[in-house]
Amino acid sequence: MNKEQKYQYFYEYLLKIQSIAKIGKLFSKDPYALKNYDEIERLTMDELNRFANLNFDRPNYFSRDVYPTPNVSVRCVILKNDEVLLVKEIKEQAYSLPGGWCDLYETPLEAIERECIEEAGVKLENIELIGLYSRMPSDEKEAAKNINCVPEYQLTFKANVKEYVRKEDLETDDVKFFKISSLPKLSNKVSEETWNKIFENLKSNKIYCD
Repeated sequence: MNKEQKYQYFYEYLLKIQSIAKIGKLFSKDPYALKNYDEIERLTMDELNRFANLNFDRPNYFSRDVYPTPNVSVRCVILKNDEVLLVKEIKEQAYSLPGGWCDLYETPLEAIERECIEEAGVKLENIELIGLYSRMPSDEKEAAKNINCVPEYQLTFKANVKEYVRKEDLETDDVKFFKISSLPKLSNKVSEETWNKIFENLKSNKIYCD
């Protein structure tokens, strides 16, 4: 590994740590944890700013606001006959498809594999992209459900269960197959319109894009 490659590795490592700190500050309510996340964010910011003194052509993405772009999330449809696998969100006490946000430097495929292990305790196989769905805060229905809703591109996959493993997530407390014709209370993570589009699209066997 040459000097430039070492800089690249360390730079991406710092960005990953800083993104974890920012996510922690967003979701944590523990004052001690928030204090630690603040410290981690400050330390990584200091180190990232050091790159300004090096001949290294990479910006500190978090030193200022950059051009705003939509968030990217992933969801997975796992079917068994006429049933679909859902996970229960602890916060909302409602069910959704397993999935979540893509982490920094993580591909969508890596993200959905990780999320399904964490939330549903399943390893996937035969993963296929079935659609890209958009959620816009300008949508009155979306805004009414979630005042903090930001533009989101939701990559939706279908897959089969390869193996059941231990669930690792703290955001879900139930994993269950439900008949598609008789779904439980659904969370706001996937809008009603998107649910309908997903199941309609599964019948057409085509990749959907808003």
